Amino acid sequence: MWNWLGVGIDQNLDCSDWLPLINNCVGNWSKMVQQVLIVAVLHIVWKIWIEHNERYLNNKVTLIEKLIRIEIVETGCNFKSIQDTTSSMLDLNISHLFHLSLKQKPISDCITVCWHPPSLRNGLRST
Repeated sequence: MWNWLGVGIDQNLDCSDWLPLINNCVGNWSKMVQQVLIVAVLHIVWKIWIEHNERYLNNKVTLIEKLIRIEIVETGCNFKSIQDTTSSMLDLNISHLFHLSLKQKPISDCITVCWHPPSLRNGLRST
C-alpha cells in the first residue's frame, strides 16, 4: 500500500517510522494535498493494523488490490468535493488517485471592455 501511495504522489516514502510519513504529507504542497495525504496515511496505518489482526487471529488474508480499493473509497469519502484553490498538477494527480471531484471556483462576472488602439495623432510616432 505504501508503494501504491508513493507511486501515486511520485515520492519515495520512508515507512520506517510514522514521523517521516507525516513529514512527507506536509511538504511544500497545497493545503488540499496535505489534508488528503494525512488522511490517506492514517487510513493505510489503520488498514495495515486491521489486516495484521485478521491474518494473525482469523487466518484471513485480503488481497492488496482490495485493500487499495478500500483505501481509495475511505479517503475519498472524507473529501466529497474539494474547492480547487490552486492549479497545481499534484492537486489534480491526488484528486485522480483518490477519485475526488474538484469543485471549481465560480467565474466572476464578465466586464465588457471596448478597447480602441491609440491614435497616431496623440503624440505616438509610427516606425
